[in-house]
Amino acid sequence: MLTNNTAGGVGPLNFDYKLLDFGNGRKLEQFGSYILDRPSPASTTKPSNPEIWHTKTATFIPEVGWDIPENLYKEWTISILDAVVRLKLSVSGQVGIFPEQYQNWIFLRDLSDHCTKELNILNGFAYTGISTIFSVNGLNRITHVDGSSSAINWAKENYKMNFNSSGVRFINDDMITFMNKELKRGKKYSGFIFDPPEFGRGPNGEWSLKKDLEKLIELTNQLAYEPYFFIFSTHSQWLGKKELLSFMKKLKFFNKNYEIFDLDLVSEYNKKLNMGICFRWISH
Repeated sequence: MLTNNTAGGVGPLNFDYKLLDFGNGRKLEQFGSYILDRPSPASTTKPSNPEIWHTKTATFIPEVGWDIPENLYKEWTISILDAVVRLKLSVSGQVGIFPEQYQNWIFLRDLSDHCTKELNILNGFAYTGISTIFSVNGLNRITHVDGSSSAINWAKENYKMNFNSSGVRFINDDMITFMNKELKRGKKYSGFIFDPPEFGRGPNGEWSLKKDLEKLIELTNQLAYEPYFFIFSTHSQWLGKKELLSFMKKLKFFNKNYEIFDLDLVSEYNKKLNMGICFRWISH
């Protein structure tokens, strides 16, 4: 299950996911019928129940890959709220979702359900598109940007599993490069979703959170028109809440309507595992 916090009511609502246990640098998670043992640098304590780890379906070993039974399918689907998404055992050890983002998915779904104005939303570093799915409401125009072509294709799969219409623009590009292009085109956005990695490589360059965050905020300020919401999450070791807030105060629309909170998962033994922090702002 996931935590409740000041970010809003969050619970295990129609989400085929559990953090079963964690410790000794690894975490044991259940995604639908799959139980996965994966690395987790934040898991510095001892496991709560060593016996439960014997139930695992597959294990990811860095620089080796997945250790899986011969007959195990490497793709499957799970439910998240009212959506269906495809998961995969990728070569990086990822499966296609970051469960700690669940509270932001609820926020986006509720915002999209209740907002009566059309929003032009930029979802950057958008990965497999779960935030994109929960931003769709028939009104919003969504631009989904990621530097990985395989992630873009995966996001399109997820979108097609949930919608028949073509209401999303999928772009394979570096975030800063794309934002500069949009600025030259005179484009404007009213909603922003960013979940950048510490480092990344796209088709036209590299991304460094430490080096490029200032530029990302500058471009956001230039692209923003009648901003309605802004979400920025990070899993960085050097960017704590205080440091993150100091960067977010550079947003031209910054005011007291914000919250900054931990992205925590809670195990079946009621132990918290911190997966990052998030800044969220809304205009009202």
